[in-house]
Amino acid sequence: MSGLPTTQVRVTWTNTAPADAATSLPAYVTADGFYGVPAGSTRTLIAIYGPAGATPSHVDQDGKEPGVQTAVLEDRSVIQHEVSLAPGESTTVTVEFQGTGAGERLTEVLHTPLIEAPDTPRETLTCAS
Repeated sequence: MSGLPTTQVRVTWTNTAPADAATSLPAYVTADGFYGVPAGSTRTLIAIYGPAGATPSHVDQDGKEPGVQTAVLEDRSVIQHEVSLAPGESTTVTVEFQGTGAGERLTEVLHTPLIEAPDTPRETLTCAS
């Protein structure tokens, strides 16, 4: 797929709860181990939608190939990945989409309510020679 337009999406997810969150935060905040998630940890499903007409060509989590679910909704490929993090942990999921629709496009981030809005920088990819 060399030479095709490419869009790369990188999502970094961090659990900023204190190290002692399991004991220092109330059960209504930590869920107290409900649903099999240890108190203080987070489990989140992250869905990354590609540009219309593009297909995923690469997926990694911290440089390793993760198990992901893929789907196509209308004309957009979607990668969904479950992320589990203990307090203080962070991970980065990177997806590259290639083909028609990739390249110069408007990026939009839709998310559930958060205390602070996520940082959404846009960088131009350059080809190595």
